[in-house]
Amino acid sequence: MEETNISQEQNPLGTAPVGGLIGKFAIPAIISMLVSALYNIVDQIFIGQGVGMLGNAATNVAFPVTTIATALALLLGIGGNHIVRADRSPTYSMTCVLTGAIINTILDPLFIFGFGWGIKGAAWATVIGQVVSGILVIIYFGKFRKMYLEMSMLKPSSECLTIPLASL
Repeated sequence: MEETNISQEQNPLGTAPVGGLIGKFAIPAIISMLVSALYNIVDQIFIGQGVGMLGNAATNVAFPVTTIATALALLLGIGGNHIVRADRSPTYSMTCVLTGAIINTILDPLFIFGFGWGIKGAAWATVIGQVVSGILVIIYFGKFRKMYLEMSMLKPSSECLTIPLASL
């Protein structure tokens, strides 16, 4: 076995009891997804209170464009969080998402009402929260990661290609 591969003893996904794995991996993932959904809800509440119905309408009309831009930006944030979770650190991944959401929730009323920025304030609060989450993911890869990837590991093997074809 190569030095970069994880042995069966180091990887609990193949040997640990399912109930414990659900507690360790699924519950933090579910919490992370719920918190991510709260970003939009919190923004809409504060925009509705601070800007009004037209503010909510504007953010809903711009939602498809925002979704595309956010998808590109979240490639690092959420994609990174999935890699952190797969690296056997689901709690750290959840912490990254929670930290961004808490920052967003604190900055929304400050920027919308306190600074009078309206929708622009909600946008900045969301961006700052997401950037902090992304920075935490980058810190993880620099200091805490448990697995190391090499380009050779990303090359599909013949086994990977034949397994899906065998089920046809």
